[in-house]
Amino acid sequence: MKKKHALSSLSIEIPKLNEDDFVDQLTTHTGSTLLLGMFSSTELKTVLERAGIFPALREQGLDDFIIQINPFEDFDQLLNIYSGKQDKKHLLAEVRLKEGKLTQPNDKIILPDFPPSHILSIEWMMMQNPFKGFSKDKRALPGQDHPGLGQARKVLKLIIAYCRLKSIDGVVNYPEYFHNAYLYRHVFKFIDPEKEAEFYALLRDLQHLSLADMSWAVDCGCIQDEKSGNIFEWFSDVQMFPLKKQLLRYFKSIEYNKRFNNALAKQKYVFDENKYKNLQDQKK
Repeated sequence: MKKKHALSSLSIEIPKLNEDDFVDQLTTHTGSTLLLGMFSSTELKTVLERAGIFPALREQGLDDFIIQINPFEDFDQLLNIYSGKQDKKHLLAEVRLKEGKLTQPNDKIILPDFPPSHILSIEWMMMQNPFKGFSKDKRALPGQDHPGLGQARKVLKLIIAYCRLKSIDGVVNYPEYFHNAYLYRHVFKFIDPEKEAEFYALLRDLQHLSLADMSWAVDCGCIQDEKSGNIFEWFSDVQMFPLKKQLLRYFKSIEYNKRFNNALAKQKYVFDENKYKNLQDQKK
């Protein structure tokens, strides 16, 4: 099932190539061989070794790493990492990154204090051990085909280090599922304070559940808006890890926190336990 995305007022503008840049890409194949215009596959292997990611994967029985960098468009690339063979059954990680400017269209400004920002966008990130399955102790989360690699924190540290090196204002991502937002929550905030409030209202009202049960309950339509009676649907929106003062000020501003607190106080969600149990029984 394709996940739904909120109609965010934010858009990403990618830099335009001038004639010299275009010729350079044609003659050096920069767009197809360098991740973010800086790292070749060989250099990236060295970075992942030094960051402790490849050593940690070897401890899980994985080795013979193959790195493939494919361009989607200018400043927008897909990184694939395989173990042993370059096919879907051996795929360990898939990461799509885009660098650009995050802005609001002049005719659709709903976040008046949010400044235009030079950002790195994590358009997609998937990490898995394709040789393992799930068990009673390790349940699949929505959207997962295999257990994760446990390296997300190290990868995020590398992304942040790159952004600091390039003086980028912040990192953004689009949590496709509830658990994605949960795993990012300590360092990322939704740019829209009402969306941030919705997320924390769910955490507050579902805190008696495990993360797996929370995420499946949201995904399967087992959460109800107490006020309206409607089934809650998760819509992805923009989360940000701010790195520059102007963005930190936005998230700490009186207006952001006022809108967050007002929205949080108005929202209440109820877990439909019977519906959830019936759906789980049907899967057995």
